[in-house]
Amino acid sequence: MYISNPHEKISSLMNNTSTLKISQQERYLKAVELLDSAHSYTRLGAVHALVGLADEYLADKSLSEEEKHTEGQRIVDVLCAYIRSPFDLAFRYDELSQNKPNPHSAYRENHQEFSVHRAELLAEAKVRQRALQEIHRRLRHFPQGDRRSYVEGSWSGFEYDFSNSVFFYPVDMKDSWYQNSVDFSGCTYYDSAEFSGSTYERSAYFCDSTYYDWVFFNNSTYCGEAQWSGSTYHDSARFSWSVYYGEVSFHDSVYGGSVFFDQSLYYDEALFYSSTYRGEAGFDGSLYRGSVFVSDSVFEGEVSLYGSVFCGALNFGTDFFGEPYPSRFVQSAPCFVAEGDARATLFGSSSNNFVVEDSGYSIALGSDGLPLGCGFLSTGQADYLAAKFREVYEARTYLRDSQVPQERRELLERLEALSEELRAYRKDVTTLPLSS
Repeated sequence: MYISNPHEKISSLMNNTSTLKISQQERYLKAVELLDSAHSYTRLGAVHALVGLADEYLADKSLSEEEKHTEGQRIVDVLCAYIRSPFDLAFRYDELSQNKPNPHSAYRENHQEFSVHRAELLAEAKVRQRALQEIHRRLRHFPQGDRRSYVEGSWSGFEYDFSNSVFFYPVDMKDSWYQNSVDFSGCTYYDSAEFSGSTYERSAYFCDSTYYDWVFFNNSTYCGEAQWSGSTYHDSARFSWSVYYGEVSFHDSVYGGSVFFDQSLYYDEALFYSSTYRGEAGFDGSLYRGSVFVSDSVFEGEVSLYGSVFCGALNFGTDFFGEPYPSRFVQSAPCFVAEGDARATLFGSSSNNFVVEDSGYSIALGSDGLPLGCGFLSTGQADYLAAKFREVYEARTYLRDSQVPQERRELLERLEALSEELRAYRKDVTTLPLSS
Protein backbone atom coordinates (compact mmCIF):
# COMPACT_ATOMS: atom_id res chain seq x y z
CA MET A 1 0.00 0.00 0.00
CA TYR A 2 1.08 3.53 -0.75
CA ILE A 3 -1.41 5.33 1.43
CA SER A 4 -0.35 6.89 4.70
CA ASN A 5 -2.12 6.01 7.89
CA PRO A 6 -5.00 8.52 8.25
CA HIS A 7 -5.34 7.89 12.01
CA GLU A 8 -2.76 10.54 12.83
CA LYS A 9 -4.77 13.16 10.96
CA ILE A 10 -8.18 12.25 12.32
CA SER A 11 -7.59 10.87 15.81
CA SER A 12 -8.34 14.27 17.32
CA LEU A 13 -11.75 14.18 15.69
CA MET A 14 -12.75 11.13 17.74
CA ASN A 15 -12.27 12.50 21.25
CA ASN A 16 -15.71 13.84 22.00
CA THR A 17 -18.24 11.03 21.56
CA SER A 18 -20.50 11.80 24.48
CA THR A 19 -23.55 12.43 22.33
CA LEU A 20 -23.16 9.28 20.28
CA LYS A 21 -25.33 6.26 20.87
CA ILE A 22 -23.29 3.15 21.59
CA SER A 23 -24.20 1.35 18.36
CA GLN A 24 -23.55 4.44 16.30
CA GLN A 25 -20.27 5.06 18.11
CA GLU A 26 -19.14 1.54 17.34
CA ARG A 27 -20.11 1.87 13.67
CA TYR A 28 -18.28 5.17 13.44
CA LEU A 29 -15.08 3.82 15.01
CA LYS A 30 -15.20 0.68 12.87
CA ALA A 31 -15.70 2.67 9.66
CA VAL A 32 -12.78 4.95 10.51
CA GLU A 33 -10.63 1.89 11.18
CA LEU A 34 -11.59 0.32 7.84
CA LEU A 35 -10.49 3.42 5.92
CA ASP A 36 -6.97 2.11 6.54
CA SER A 37 -7.70 -1.31 5.07
CA ALA A 38 -5.34 -2.76 2.45
CA HIS A 39 -8.34 -3.59 0.27
CA SER A 40 -9.94 -0.84 -1.81
CA TYR A 41 -13.40 -2.40 -1.64
CA THR A 42 -13.20 -2.31 2.16
CA ARG A 43 -12.19 1.35 2.13
CA LEU A 44 -15.07 2.04 -0.26
CA GLY A 45 -17.46 0.32 2.14
CA ALA A 46 -16.12 2.45 4.98
CA VAL A 47 -16.87 5.61 2.98
CA HIS A 48 -20.46 4.49 2.41
CA ALA A 49 -20.82 3.59 6.08
CA LEU A 50 -19.69 7.04 7.22
CA VAL A 51 -21.93 8.80 4.71
CA GLY A 52 -24.92 6.74 5.80
CA LEU A 53 -24.18 7.42 9.45
CA ALA A 54 -24.03 11.19 8.84
CA ASP A 55 -27.41 11.06 7.06
CA GLU A 56 -28.78 9.06 9.97
CA TYR A 57 -27.68 11.69 12.46
CA LEU A 58 -29.25 14.49 10.43
CA ALA A 59 -32.57 12.61 10.30
CA ASP A 60 -32.56 11.73 14.02
CA LYS A 61 -35.38 13.72 15.64
CA SER A 62 -34.11 12.89 19.13
CA LEU A 63 -31.02 15.06 18.55
CA SER A 64 -30.92 18.84 18.75
CA GLU A 65 -29.83 20.82 15.70
CA GLU A 66 -26.51 21.52 17.40
CA GLU A 67 -25.95 17.80 18.06
CA LYS A 68 -26.83 16.94 14.46
CA HIS A 69 -24.35 19.50 13.21
CA THR A 70 -21.62 18.34 15.60
CA GLU A 71 -21.92 14.68 14.64
CA GLY A 72 -22.28 15.43 10.95
CA GLN A 73 -19.28 17.76 10.96
CA ARG A 74 -17.18 15.07 12.67
CA ILE A 75 -17.87 12.67 9.82
CA VAL A 76 -17.35 15.32 7.14
CA ASP A 77 -13.97 16.11 8.72
CA VAL A 78 -12.98 12.43 8.53
CA LEU A 79 -13.98 12.18 4.87
CA CYS A 80 -12.08 15.37 4.03
CA ALA A 81 -9.02 14.12 5.95
CA TYR A 82 -9.12 10.92 3.93
CA ILE A 83 -9.30 12.85 0.64
CA ARG A 84 -6.39 15.04 1.80
CA SER A 85 -4.19 12.17 2.99
CA PRO A 86 -1.03 11.51 0.94
CA PHE A 87 -0.98 8.77 -1.68
CA ASP A 88 2.50 8.24 -3.05
CA LEU A 89 1.50 6.90 -6.46
CA ALA A 90 -0.53 10.04 -7.20
CA PHE A 91 2.67 11.80 -8.23
CA ARG A 92 3.17 9.18 -10.95
CA TYR A 93 -0.22 10.04 -12.44
CA ASP A 94 1.18 10.99 -15.86
CA GLU A 95 2.78 7.56 -16.21
CA LEU A 96 0.15 5.40 -14.54
CA SER A 97 -2.80 7.02 -16.29
CA GLN A 98 -1.55 5.46 -19.55
CA ASN A 99 -2.46 1.97 -20.76
CA LYS A 100 1.16 0.91 -21.02
CA PRO A 101 4.52 2.18 -19.79
CA ASN A 102 6.10 5.13 -21.52
CA PRO A 103 9.41 4.18 -23.19
CA HIS A 104 11.10 6.89 -21.10
CA SER A 105 9.34 6.14 -17.79
CA ALA A 106 10.67 4.34 -14.73
CA TYR A 107 8.46 1.36 -15.67
CA ARG A 108 9.91 0.81 -19.15
CA GLU A 109 11.65 -2.40 -18.08
CA ASN A 110 9.17 -3.53 -15.45
CA HIS A 111 5.72 -3.96 -16.94
CA GLN A 112 4.51 -6.08 -14.04
CA GLU A 113 5.24 -3.36 -11.50
CA PHE A 114 3.53 -0.88 -13.83
CA SER A 115 0.38 -3.01 -13.91
CA VAL A 116 0.33 -3.41 -10.13
CA HIS A 117 0.87 0.28 -9.42
CA ARG A 118 -1.65 1.33 -12.07
CA ALA A 119 -4.28 -0.94 -10.54
CA GLU A 120 -3.57 0.50 -7.09
CA LEU A 121 -3.84 4.07 -8.39
CA LEU A 122 -7.12 3.41 -10.18
CA ALA A 123 -8.56 1.61 -7.15
CA GLU A 124 -7.67 4.41 -4.75
CA ALA A 125 -8.94 7.02 -7.22
CA LYS A 126 -12.29 5.22 -7.26
CA VAL A 127 -12.56 5.32 -3.47
CA ARG A 128 -11.63 8.98 -3.12
CA GLN A 129 -13.77 10.03 -6.04
CA ARG A 130 -16.72 8.23 -4.51
CA ALA A 131 -16.17 10.04 -1.19
CA LEU A 132 -16.15 13.36 -3.05
CA GLN A 133 -19.22 12.37 -5.07
CA GLU A 134 -21.20 11.50 -1.95
CA ILE A 135 -20.32 14.88 -0.44
CA HIS A 136 -21.23 16.61 -3.69
CA ARG A 137 -24.63 14.91 -3.89
CA ARG A 138 -25.53 16.37 -0.50
CA LEU A 139 -24.34 19.92 -1.25
CA ARG A 140 -27.35 20.63 -3.45
CA HIS A 141 -31.03 19.86 -3.70
CA PHE A 142 -33.35 20.13 -6.70
CA PRO A 143 -36.88 21.02 -5.48
CA GLN A 144 -39.53 18.86 -7.11
CA GLY A 145 -36.83 17.33 -9.26
CA ASP A 146 -36.27 20.58 -11.15
CA ARG A 147 -32.75 20.24 -12.61
CA ARG A 148 -32.77 23.86 -13.81
CA SER A 149 -32.35 25.26 -10.31
CA TYR A 150 -31.04 24.10 -6.98
CA VAL A 151 -30.96 25.12 -3.33
CA GLU A 152 -28.78 24.14 -0.41
CA GLY A 153 -28.46 20.43 0.33
CA SER A 154 -28.53 18.48 3.58
CA TRP A 155 -24.75 18.86 4.00
CA SER A 156 -24.45 22.49 2.91
CA GLY A 157 -24.19 23.74 6.50
CA PHE A 158 -20.87 22.01 7.20
CA GLU A 159 -17.39 23.43 6.74
CA TYR A 160 -15.11 21.73 4.22
CA ASP A 161 -11.33 21.54 4.30
CA PHE A 162 -9.85 20.00 1.15
CA SER A 163 -6.62 21.99 1.43
CA ASN A 164 -3.45 20.44 -0.01
CA SER A 165 -5.36 17.59 -1.60
CA VAL A 166 -3.96 15.86 -4.67
CA PHE A 167 -6.78 15.00 -7.06
CA PHE A 168 -5.61 12.24 -9.38
CA TYR A 169 -9.13 11.83 -10.72
CA PRO A 170 -11.70 14.19 -12.27
CA VAL A 171 -13.31 16.60 -9.81
CA ASP A 172 -16.99 17.42 -10.33
CA MET A 173 -18.35 19.84 -7.72
CA LYS A 174 -20.66 21.86 -9.97
CA ASP A 175 -23.92 23.30 -8.62
CA SER A 176 -22.73 23.02 -5.02
CA TRP A 177 -24.08 25.21 -2.22
CA TYR A 178 -21.81 26.07 0.72
CA GLN A 179 -23.31 27.91 3.68
CA ASN A 180 -19.99 27.94 5.51
CA SER A 181 -16.37 28.34 4.48
CA VAL A 182 -14.70 25.97 2.05
CA ASP A 183 -10.96 25.52 1.57
CA PHE A 184 -9.47 24.11 -1.65
CA SER A 185 -6.16 25.97 -1.22
CA GLY A 186 -2.85 24.31 -2.05
CA CYS A 187 -4.47 21.59 -4.16
CA THR A 188 -3.11 19.79 -7.21
CA TYR A 189 -5.46 18.71 -10.00
CA TYR A 190 -4.07 16.20 -12.48
CA ASP A 191 -7.40 15.81 -14.27
CA SER A 192 -10.22 18.20 -15.12
CA ALA A 193 -12.03 20.16 -12.39
CA GLU A 194 -15.60 21.48 -12.54
CA PHE A 195 -16.86 23.99 -9.96
CA SER A 196 -19.39 25.87 -12.13
CA GLY A 197 -22.79 27.02 -10.95
CA SER A 198 -21.93 27.03 -7.25
CA THR A 199 -22.90 29.31 -4.38
CA TYR A 200 -20.50 30.23 -1.57
CA GLU A 201 -22.15 32.11 1.31
CA ARG A 202 -18.88 32.50 3.23
CA SER A 203 -15.21 32.49 2.32
CA ALA A 204 -13.90 30.37 -0.54
CA TYR A 205 -10.21 29.59 -0.89
CA PHE A 206 -8.65 28.11 -4.03
CA CYS A 207 -5.25 29.85 -3.77
CA ASP A 208 -1.79 28.30 -4.28
CA SER A 209 -3.17 25.51 -6.44
CA THR A 210 -2.02 23.83 -9.64
CA TYR A 211 -4.32 22.75 -12.46
CA TYR A 212 -2.86 20.47 -15.14
CA ASP A 213 -6.13 20.12 -17.06
CA TRP A 214 -9.01 22.52 -17.71
CA VAL A 215 -10.97 24.02 -14.82
CA PHE A 216 -14.36 25.77 -14.83
CA PHE A 217 -15.71 28.15 -12.18
CA ASN A 218 -18.39 29.68 -14.43
CA ASN A 219 -21.71 31.07 -13.26
CA SER A 220 -20.90 31.02 -9.55
CA THR A 221 -21.74 33.35 -6.68
CA TYR A 222 -19.31 34.31 -3.91
CA CYS A 223 -20.86 36.15 -0.97
CA GLY A 224 -17.63 36.39 1.02
CA GLU A 225 -13.94 36.65 0.26
CA ALA A 226 -12.75 34.54 -2.69
CA GLN A 227 -9.08 33.75 -3.38
CA TRP A 228 -7.26 32.09 -6.28
CA SER A 229 -3.93 33.92 -5.87
CA GLY A 230 -0.63 32.11 -6.38
CA SER A 231 -2.09 29.47 -8.69
CA THR A 232 -0.85 27.89 -11.92
CA TYR A 233 -3.11 26.84 -14.79
CA HIS A 234 -1.55 24.65 -17.48
CA ASP A 235 -4.74 24.51 -19.53
CA SER A 236 -7.75 26.78 -19.98
CA ALA A 237 -9.61 28.33 -17.02
CA ARG A 238 -13.06 29.92 -17.00
CA PHE A 239 -14.60 32.19 -14.37
CA SER A 240 -17.24 33.79 -16.63
CA TRP A 241 -20.74 34.90 -15.58
CA SER A 242 -19.88 35.00 -11.88
CA VAL A 243 -20.74 37.39 -9.05
CA TYR A 244 -18.26 38.44 -6.36
CA TYR A 245 -19.70 40.35 -3.39
CA GLY A 246 -16.43 40.43 -1.45
CA GLU A 247 -12.83 41.08 -2.40
CA VAL A 248 -11.54 38.67 -5.04
CA SER A 249 -7.88 37.90 -5.67
CA PHE A 250 -6.31 36.20 -8.68
CA HIS A 251 -2.87 37.83 -8.36
CA ASP A 252 0.54 36.14 -8.62
CA SER A 253 -0.80 33.47 -10.95
CA VAL A 254 0.28 31.88 -14.23
CA TYR A 255 -2.26 31.08 -16.94
CA GLY A 256 -0.78 28.69 -19.48
CA GLY A 257 -3.91 28.60 -21.65
CA SER A 258 -6.80 30.95 -22.26
CA VAL A 259 -8.57 32.43 -19.24
CA PHE A 260 -11.92 34.19 -19.10
CA PHE A 261 -13.28 36.40 -16.32
CA ASP A 262 -15.91 38.01 -18.58
CA GLN A 263 -19.61 38.77 -18.00
CA SER A 264 -19.08 39.05 -14.26
CA LEU A 265 -19.94 41.44 -11.43
CA TYR A 266 -17.28 42.57 -8.95
CA TYR A 267 -18.72 44.48 -5.97
CA ASP A 268 -15.38 44.94 -4.19
CA GLU A 269 -11.72 45.16 -5.21
CA ALA A 270 -10.53 42.81 -7.95
CA LEU A 271 -6.83 41.87 -7.86
CA PHE A 272 -5.19 40.44 -10.99
CA TYR A 273 -1.68 41.88 -10.62
CA SER A 274 1.74 40.18 -10.87
CA SER A 275 0.48 37.47 -13.20
CA THR A 276 1.43 35.92 -16.52
CA TYR A 277 -1.19 35.33 -19.20
CA ARG A 278 0.19 33.15 -22.01
CA GLY A 279 -3.09 32.80 -23.88
CA GLU A 280 -6.17 34.90 -24.48
CA ALA A 281 -7.43 36.83 -21.43
CA GLY A 282 -11.04 38.02 -21.28
CA PHE A 283 -12.22 40.68 -18.84
CA ASP A 284 -14.96 42.04 -21.11
CA GLY A 285 -18.66 42.55 -20.45
CA SER A 286 -18.18 43.01 -16.70
CA LEU A 287 -19.05 45.54 -14.02
CA TYR A 288 -16.34 46.49 -11.52
CA ARG A 289 -17.44 48.54 -8.52
CA GLY A 290 -14.09 48.78 -6.70
CA SER A 291 -10.52 49.30 -7.80
CA VAL A 292 -9.03 46.85 -10.28
CA PHE A 293 -5.28 46.12 -10.24
CA VAL A 294 -3.69 44.42 -13.26
CA SER A 295 -0.20 45.90 -12.84
CA ASP A 296 3.12 44.02 -12.99
CA SER A 297 1.70 41.45 -15.42
CA VAL A 298 2.65 40.03 -18.81
CA PHE A 299 -0.05 39.45 -21.43
CA GLU A 300 1.24 37.29 -24.28
CA GLY A 301 -2.13 36.87 -26.03
CA GLU A 302 -5.12 39.03 -26.87
CA VAL A 303 -6.73 40.95 -23.99
CA SER A 304 -10.35 42.10 -24.07
CA LEU A 305 -11.97 44.61 -21.71
CA TYR A 306 -14.68 46.03 -24.01
CA GLY A 307 -18.28 46.42 -22.90
CA SER A 308 -17.24 46.82 -19.25
CA VAL A 309 -17.92 49.45 -16.62
CA PHE A 310 -15.09 50.36 -14.22
CA CYS A 311 -16.60 52.43 -11.41
CA GLY A 312 -13.33 52.52 -9.48
CA ALA A 313 -9.81 53.03 -10.78
CA LEU A 314 -8.31 50.64 -13.33
CA ASN A 315 -4.57 50.33 -12.76
CA PHE A 316 -2.04 48.83 -15.18
CA GLY A 317 1.02 50.74 -14.02
CA THR A 318 1.49 50.89 -10.23
CA ASP A 319 1.03 48.76 -7.14
CA PHE A 320 -1.01 49.55 -4.02
CA PHE A 321 1.66 51.96 -2.78
CA GLY A 322 2.01 53.86 -6.03
CA GLU A 323 5.33 52.26 -6.96
CA PRO A 324 5.76 51.81 -10.73
CA TYR A 325 5.19 48.23 -11.87
CA PRO A 326 3.79 48.51 -15.40
CA SER A 327 2.31 45.58 -17.28
CA ARG A 328 3.43 44.48 -20.74
CA PHE A 329 1.31 43.54 -23.76
CA VAL A 330 3.28 41.30 -26.10
CA GLN A 331 0.90 40.54 -28.97
CA SER A 332 -1.42 43.55 -29.14
CA ALA A 333 -2.83 46.41 -27.10
CA PRO A 334 -5.81 45.53 -24.89
CA CYS A 335 -9.18 45.99 -26.58
CA PHE A 336 -11.47 48.53 -24.90
CA VAL A 337 -13.84 49.00 -27.84
CA ALA A 338 -15.27 46.19 -29.97
CA GLU A 339 -16.82 47.57 -33.12
CA GLY A 340 -18.11 44.21 -34.25
CA ASP A 341 -19.92 43.60 -30.96
CA ALA A 342 -20.85 47.31 -30.69
CA ARG A 343 -19.43 47.55 -27.20
CA ALA A 344 -17.34 50.27 -25.54
CA THR A 345 -16.00 50.67 -22.00
CA LEU A 346 -17.07 53.28 -19.46
CA PHE A 347 -15.16 54.65 -16.47
CA GLY A 348 -16.33 56.20 -13.24
CA SER A 349 -12.93 57.35 -11.97
CA SER A 350 -10.31 59.73 -13.32
CA SER A 351 -7.56 58.06 -11.25
CA ASN A 352 -6.85 55.27 -13.72
CA ASN A 353 -3.31 54.34 -14.68
CA PHE A 354 -2.73 53.15 -18.25
CA VAL A 355 1.08 53.25 -18.19
CA VAL A 356 2.56 50.04 -19.61
CA GLU A 357 6.06 48.86 -20.56
CA ASP A 358 7.61 50.46 -23.63
CA SER A 359 8.81 47.08 -24.88
CA GLY A 360 5.22 46.05 -25.59
CA TYR A 361 2.10 47.61 -27.07
CA SER A 362 0.89 50.86 -25.54
CA ILE A 363 -2.67 51.95 -24.75
CA ALA A 364 -3.74 54.83 -26.98
CA LEU A 365 -5.46 57.53 -24.93
CA GLY A 366 -7.71 60.43 -25.85
CA SER A 367 -7.64 63.97 -24.52
CA ASP A 368 -9.78 62.87 -21.55
CA GLY A 369 -7.09 60.42 -20.44
CA LEU A 370 -9.17 57.37 -21.35
CA PRO A 371 -8.57 54.72 -24.02
CA LEU A 372 -9.77 55.92 -27.44
CA GLY A 373 -13.49 55.36 -27.97
CA CYS A 374 -14.25 55.12 -24.25
CA GLY A 375 -15.92 57.64 -21.98
CA PHE A 376 -16.89 58.54 -18.45
CA LEU A 377 -20.14 57.59 -16.75
CA SER A 378 -22.63 60.44 -16.75
CA THR A 379 -23.79 61.89 -13.42
CA GLY A 380 -27.11 60.12 -13.82
CA GLN A 381 -25.46 56.79 -14.59
CA ALA A 382 -23.10 57.09 -11.64
CA ASP A 383 -25.99 57.98 -9.31
CA TYR A 384 -28.03 55.00 -10.51
CA LEU A 385 -25.14 52.61 -9.92
CA ALA A 386 -24.40 54.08 -6.49
CA ALA A 387 -28.02 53.56 -5.44
CA LYS A 388 -28.00 49.96 -6.66
CA PHE A 389 -24.71 49.28 -4.91
CA ARG A 390 -26.23 50.52 -1.64
CA GLU A 391 -29.13 48.10 -2.06
CA VAL A 392 -26.68 45.27 -2.70
CA TYR A 393 -24.60 46.21 0.36
CA GLU A 394 -27.67 46.30 2.62
CA ALA A 395 -28.96 42.94 1.40
CA ARG A 396 -25.53 41.33 1.75
CA THR A 397 -25.15 42.71 5.30
CA TYR A 398 -28.54 41.34 6.32
CA LEU A 399 -27.66 37.99 4.73
CA ARG A 400 -24.40 37.75 6.66
CA ASP A 401 -26.16 38.37 9.98
CA SER A 402 -29.36 36.38 9.39
CA GLN A 403 -29.90 32.94 10.92
CA VAL A 404 -33.44 32.42 9.58
CA PRO A 405 -33.46 30.04 6.57
CA GLN A 406 -36.47 31.59 4.82
CA GLU A 407 -35.12 35.11 5.31
CA ARG A 408 -31.72 34.06 3.97
CA ARG A 409 -33.31 32.52 0.88
CA GLU A 410 -35.28 35.71 0.23
CA LEU A 411 -32.16 37.85 0.64
CA LEU A 412 -30.23 35.66 -1.80
CA GLU A 413 -33.07 35.97 -4.29
CA ARG A 414 -32.99 39.74 -3.78
CA LEU A 415 -29.25 39.84 -4.44
CA GLU A 416 -29.69 37.74 -7.55
CA ALA A 417 -32.42 40.06 -8.85
CA LEU A 418 -30.24 43.14 -8.23
CA SER A 419 -27.33 41.52 -10.05
CA GLU A 420 -29.52 40.73 -13.05
CA GLU A 421 -30.66 44.38 -13.11
CA LEU A 422 -27.03 45.52 -13.09
CA ARG A 423 -26.06 43.05 -15.82
CA ALA A 424 -28.80 44.42 -18.06
CA TYR A 425 -27.85 48.01 -17.23
CA ARG A 426 -24.17 47.39 -17.97
CA LYS A 427 -25.06 45.93 -21.35
CA ASP A 428 -27.33 48.86 -22.17
CA VAL A 429 -24.95 51.70 -21.25
CA THR A 430 -21.93 50.17 -23.00
CA THR A 431 -23.77 49.59 -26.29
CA LEU A 432 -22.40 51.77 -29.06
CA PRO A 433 -24.87 53.79 -31.15
CA LEU A 434 -25.64 52.39 -34.58
CA SER A 435 -23.50 53.95 -37.27
CA SER A 436 -25.37 55.73 -40.04
